[in-house]
Amino acid sequence: MNLKNSFSGFSCLLYGFRTMLKEGYRMYTLLPVLINAVLMTAAIYLFMGAVGRGTNWVLSMFPDWMSFLRWIIIPFAFLSMMLICAYLFVEVESIVICPFASFLAEKAEEDLTGMKRPQPEIPGGRYPAYLAGVAWHSLGRTAKSYVFYLPRALLCCLVLFVPVIGQLLFPVLWLVLSGWWLAMQNLDYVFDNNGISFDEMSDSMKRSPVQVASFGCLTAAIAAVPVANILVLPAAVIGAARLFITDGRLNGSAGPRAGYDR
Repeated sequence: MNLKNSFSGFSCLLYGFRTMLKEGYRMYTLLPVLINAVLMTAAIYLFMGAVGRGTNWVLSMFPDWMSFLRWIIIPFAFLSMMLICAYLFVEVESIVICPFASFLAEKAEEDLTGMKRPQPEIPGGRYPAYLAGVAWHSLGRTAKSYVFYLPRALLCCLVLFVPVIGQLLFPVLWLVLSGWWLAMQNLDYVFDNNGISFDEMSDSMKRSPVQVASFGCLTAAIAAVPVANILVLPAAVIGAARLFITDGRLNGSAGPRAGYDR
């Protein structure tokens, strides 16, 4: 593995965190963050109770002589459930942020390249309909990422029911899968803005697996941390735009996009 390529993926996400609250970006980041914060606060109380009941139910099926496994299963069960909980919130936020993400990715691309994208001429009275159309289109592309993600996530969850081994393997499998999916979802906005289809984007990601995986897995790791997972998606949208511009294998060029100054 090329460590330089890995750090390239990491640095793109960190760039997103540094940029997301700057002037010109706040209008696209604060509202979805606030909405998801309310949802997270309301749901986490209910979820933690369900985790406790589920863990006790699983342990009740073990004979007394296997009681020592309690100290192995309980920590990994809670870790696994917290991962699922955190990523459920990220999935909800990905839908909440969807109407804003295309504009956020466009703003990041314009600032990075110094080239402003031509804007369509929209009569004032039709602007709400235009925004709704952009949001609907973005949701359609997001749905394609769920077609990739959900069957594989289900398989990972089934692994969780394998005693001991499942609890050990699940966090690693879930991190890798969620990392690739989050990279796919956030790269999709900048690819879409450049008129590149979802299938072409998937092929491009496979040509740059180290950068994509490092970017996505760091995003997924932060998404597993309560509170931080509320902030990570706006940063990831901006970071994905930077990754697209700087990685020639992603954007189909020999190097960084025109106008980008390292």
